[in-house]
Amino acid sequence: MGEEREILGKRVMMNWINRKDGIVLLSQLLNLMMKVLLHTPADVNGISEDNISTASDFDSATQDVTEATCSQIPPDMFCPWLELPPERIPALELPGASMDLLIDSDHILHTLEVYEVIHNFGSTIQLSPFLFEDFCCALRNQSQSKLLGEIHIAFLRLFFSEEEQEKTTFSVFDTNLSFNVVLQLLDHMNYAEVLRLYLESDPNFPAEVLQILEEGNYPFVALDKRLVVLKWMCDRFFETTIFKQLVRDEGKIKHDQHCRYCAKSCIGSHESHQTSIECSGCDAIYHFNCTESSFGPSSLPELNEKWLCSVCIKHQLTGSTDCILPGQTTLRKLPLGYDRKGRIYWFLVRRIFIHDPFINEIYYYSTLPQLFDLCDVLDPNYYEKRLCQTLCECLPHIAVQMHITLELTEERRRLLQTKSPKPVVDAYLQVDNSHRMAKILTEAQIEADNKSEQITDNNVDSVEKPSIMQIIRNLLCIRHGRLEACYWSGKLNEDQLIFNHKVWNDSLQSNNYGSFYSLSSDLELRMRRGIRLGFSDAGHRNYVNQFSVNDLARSPYLRAKERDKKRYLNSRFCLTDDGEFNWPNHRGASPFWNRSRCS
Repeated sequence: MGEEREILGKRVMMNWINRKDGIVLLSQLLNLMMKVLLHTPADVNGISEDNISTASDFDSATQDVTEATCSQIPPDMFCPWLELPPERIPALELPGASMDLLIDSDHILHTLEVYEVIHNFGSTIQLSPFLFEDFCCALRNQSQSKLLGEIHIAFLRLFFSEEEQEKTTFSVFDTNLSFNVVLQLLDHMNYAEVLRLYLESDPNFPAEVLQILEEGNYPFVALDKRLVVLKWMCDRFFETTIFKQLVRDEGKIKHDQHCRYCAKSCIGSHESHQTSIECSGCDAIYHFNCTESSFGPSSLPELNEKWLCSVCIKHQLTGSTDCILPGQTTLRKLPLGYDRKGRIYWFLVRRIFIHDPFINEIYYYSTLPQLFDLCDVLDPNYYEKRLCQTLCECLPHIAVQMHITLELTEERRRLLQTKSPKPVVDAYLQVDNSHRMAKILTEAQIEADNKSEQITDNNVDSVEKPSIMQIIRNLLCIRHGRLEACYWSGKLNEDQLIFNHKVWNDSLQSNNYGSFYSLSSDLELRMRRGIRLGFSDAGHRNYVNQFSVNDLARSPYLRAKERDKKRYLNSRFCLTDDGEFNWPNHRGASPFWNRSRCS
């Protein structure tokens, strides 16, 4: 009985430790209890009704979130790393991970944190979708880029809008106009200085972030320093009123009351629902007449059909907006599961990420052959039973998204080929797939031959539930030991794969280490030179934020507010026509210089 009670206590502890929501709720609940306990009777009598309602709202929200969190935790979850002694847990050596992102493993987790915030709340921050690979390249590249600049500018505009709603004053009354004109002239060349001024305005802001902006020539700094600044901006976004309202509404879209095109009201008339149409992807609303005049009559949907406005259509980005698992919401994402060593498995940005919290290491797998090698070392019957069950349920969607990664890589490779007179090297993922598929196909043929030999005349046909390895083999187009399609094999047919694997085996079995090392060095060279999505085509330099260039992406209220502010500042400064400021570029050069040009 004592041992069972100890195991139950460990499970409850694990459920709180491994759930970030539980930690946050517990800390918030303890803080609230301490505030109540430290109040004197006079303080308690002086508490306003707003504070009482806020506390009651917090209690109800805490209860709802706690119930939702506990309902998602299975009561019989097996945790070997907590329930068994270390010597009883067998070793689990993970296979070779992918290397197509070219970001150090120390920074991948922080990069994912920043990207997921922007990806899930892009419409609130007012940023158009972009690929994770382009974001990694923008962080890794020492030069300035449109993507990196738009991210900082969008966050800064959101912060200053929040401060304006809270009636925050950043300067004395005599110099208030000079400060406002700085915000009006915010662009890609001065956002770092504006961000530094904003951080200096509040001593509660972290000194580490301010030190990066003061000492270094930001944004021309190292990747880790850029991540520190971006992570703080994401944390600051979670403190804003607009995010709190978004959580309170549970992510539901609240549409505007005025047409995006003509700025006239769409609410109030008895037949408003017959004269206006709401966008299914954002908070925009249009009159039918405005829709026909701006987009054409063919853009109107059929009855009970979802309709997307022109901005949402431009925001449809393959590899970003179409990669959402069923049942997944923007406010919460849960891991796929855990293995015997307590590693956490996530499926994000079309990849399987494995985080080891004990040694803080990250592994990721980008293609289906890599996932096959990963599942081959898992135990689907005992230690990783629940993890394999979850993977089996999500495998079709995982395969589709990994297929998208290969398609995007090949598409940009073909685009590079049209611009280059010389032949373009193969993609890294295709070279890696061909090497892994040769081994997978050979083992599948051996297994199929062994099964055919075991068949007898008096056997009874039985339908067995396919295992996770069989499901992945079918998704790899390998059936009964035969390769039916060459997509996942780097466009190599069955004979070529078998021949390549035979050459590798012969070089190992004959103890011809010179031949083996030449083959391995050749493979390593091809992988190192292989094209990678984002890093070879520089897609981050061509990023376009629709919220900056398209007036229909912003509500009529925001457009009118910006217009009134600019008109007011124009009465004090010359901001229009010939007085509009533009950065001088030498012979039409791009303003996104590298550090050597700016020094």
